[in-house]
Amino acid sequence: MAKRSRRHPRPHEDEIFLKSVLDNIPDMIFVKDAKNLRFVRFNKAGEKLLGHRQKDLIGKNDYDFFPKKEALFFIRKDRAVLRKRKMVDIPEEPIHTRTRGIRILHTKKIPLFDASGKAQYLLGISEDITSRKNTEEALRKSYDQLETRVHERTAQLSRINKALRESEERYRMLLSSLTEGVVVIGADGKILSANSGAERIMGLKEQQLIGRSIYDPRWGVLKEDGTPSPSEEFFTVASLRTGKPFANIVIGLRRVDGELIWLNGSTQPLFHPGEKEPYAIVTSFFDVTGRRKMQAEIQNLNTQLEQKVEQRTSELKAAVGELEAFSYSVSHDLRAPLRAIEGFSGILLEEHAESLNEEGKRLLQVVRKNSLHMSQLIDDLLSFSRIARKDFIKKRVPMEDLARLVAEDQNAASKGADVLVGRLPDALGDTALLRQVWTNLLSNAFKFTRQNPAPRIEIGAQEEEKETVYFVRDNGVGFDMKYVGKLFGVFQRLHSVEEFEGTGVGLAIVQRIVHKHGGRAWAEARVNDGATFYFSLPKIEKPS
Repeated sequence: MAKRSRRHPRPHEDEIFLKSVLDNIPDMIFVKDAKNLRFVRFNKAGEKLLGHRQKDLIGKNDYDFFPKKEALFFIRKDRAVLRKRKMVDIPEEPIHTRTRGIRILHTKKIPLFDASGKAQYLLGISEDITSRKNTEEALRKSYDQLETRVHERTAQLSRINKALRESEERYRMLLSSLTEGVVVIGADGKILSANSGAERIMGLKEQQLIGRSIYDPRWGVLKEDGTPSPSEEFFTVASLRTGKPFANIVIGLRRVDGELIWLNGSTQPLFHPGEKEPYAIVTSFFDVTGRRKMQAEIQNLNTQLEQKVEQRTSELKAAVGELEAFSYSVSHDLRAPLRAIEGFSGILLEEHAESLNEEGKRLLQVVRKNSLHMSQLIDDLLSFSRIARKDFIKKRVPMEDLARLVAEDQNAASKGADVLVGRLPDALGDTALLRQVWTNLLSNAFKFTRQNPAPRIEIGAQEEEKETVYFVRDNGVGFDMKYVGKLFGVFQRLHSVEEFEGTGVGLAIVQRIVHKHGGRAWAEARVNDGATFYFSLPKIEKPS
């Protein structure tokens, strides 16, 4: 019996064996029932390709995962396979995946029959050929580009050969038609010929230019920065001396009428066969005087703009300072009447209670409660205002010790939550300010979990490339994410004072401190399913 059991594995073992085989095949393999074309089996390669888990695919059809038009195409192919009762090979078919965009598959679909010959299932085997198709497309484009370049180079060589065969007259006509100035300079530095463009730019006829030396001091050559250029540094002289071409050299020189013009010039040396020194150079140039003036104007405008930006920045800083000073002053000025309200209402309750009915006492209690709430608002407003003026003392802060200490203090005053503190990397910042961040976030976490019979708070961090993200996660009442934009505003509350005490300033303080440290703050939550508050700080650079 034992031997027969090994030769004939139990159905459960067959299923495990088949699943193992399918999950280790690199191509996507799926099986659909022939009646409704719903997935009954899917291997891991298919799960990875489509971006859906096997358990989410089983029992569903193509309409549940793909665009309607695409799903209809798949269904029609499936029906055709079952109708023809033979394998269909689909060389290429695009498919929308969940996480990898559109992929190209080579798919074979095969009908599977039961003992009676009735189509029971449809088997699909799909190979992802996207990379191969991309490579083929890239090779085709490269080939087309190469072919284009060959044609262009061939045409260019043809044009060059044709130009070389042109007569001197044709050459001179060509030069005369150019808007650029072109002159040929001999080995002795004298101009041999000039085109009409050179005549126009230089303000001299060709006969006046011919024979004039590039060493002539009357040119008054200037470098691009406006300083005088010695003759040995003049690019035409350097080209004759070295036999090297020069391109896009900007110089200034004086026309015969004394006007200063700016030119962009290039040279090409000419050699006799076998010679190393040029017998002449061809110099081409065009007038950039207008462009130089425009660049100077743009530079001047940029300078003016920078000055205006500086001025506006100073004005903005001054306005912010005045606003904060005003807020600080108003907050202090509000304290005196509040103290009077709280004090006199207390005297009435203590010394004249017998003169008051129950409604009067209740109203006085409301007055005292609201005056205390207003006092807390003022305190929070002062704290918010002080952050901008507080000296920023930056040093290495042990965030894990700091968070643990604050959590212990907060937990001691609550009914006792399960607090988990993970590994927190150190940060660079102001210890007092960062303690305030932990205090505000953790006090919120304890406050909003107190209705949960098993409150739980998790403190952790995740290191990114350039920053460390710290978080406080709780299982409290949470909030609706459509109000998340209001969360970090001053006096913004998502719950009533009757539900949870507070002034709506704590998270605004958190955001201002984090921003002051060069970080950011945000939150995620679901109603009655807890909330997670995040803040990031720049990572401490490791010494190189």
